[in-house]
Amino acid sequence: MRKIGITVFLMFCLCPYVGMAQESEVYIAVNKVLEIAPNYTKSVQKVDSLTVVYKEEINTAKSGIDSAYQIFVKENKVTSKETQEALKKRVSEVTFKKFTLLQEEYTQLEKRAKELEDLLALQYKTEVRSIELVVTDIINTYAEKNNIPVIHNLDALGNSLVYVDKKLIVTNKIIELVQNASQFTNK
Repeated sequence: MRKIGITVFLMFCLCPYVGMAQESEVYIAVNKVLEIAPNYTKSVQKVDSLTVVYKEEINTAKSGIDSAYQIFVKENKVTSKETQEALKKRVSEVTFKKFTLLQEEYTQLEKRAKELEDLLALQYKTEVRSIELVVTDIINTYAEKNNIPVIHNLDALGNSLVYVDKKLIVTNKIIELVQNASQFTNK
């Protein structure tokens, strides 16, 4: 009987807080908000396009080096177990120089790939991430002004979310704030 009394007491004491927690959580379709942010879609497309171009450049160069290496291996009957020192003793100085040039080309290609990767990261940071941060600031300010402790991203919840009361979805309010944000209108 005492357990039932404690359970009932806890239910009456905690239920109002449980209800408040649920009411103070809202949901946003962040991707929908980002789509209307000025220049966001264009910036993402630009970075995606550059990614494709850079990847193609590296793959084409790598394919050329790989082909040259395969020809070298075939012409010089190089085995997978043969060391560079053994190859150097077995082939002419000119042939070995060709081999080292292929290695240098591959090293330069790896360096170029890293440089392009860094360039893409910088492009993303300056053009895409900067917009995402402004939208995040707008969302955080909205949450603070409205005393909302938790905002869920509907996009991230995916199929795990079964139902949300439409009153708890504030995407359109955030979109309106983004459309009127001075961070975007002053650019």
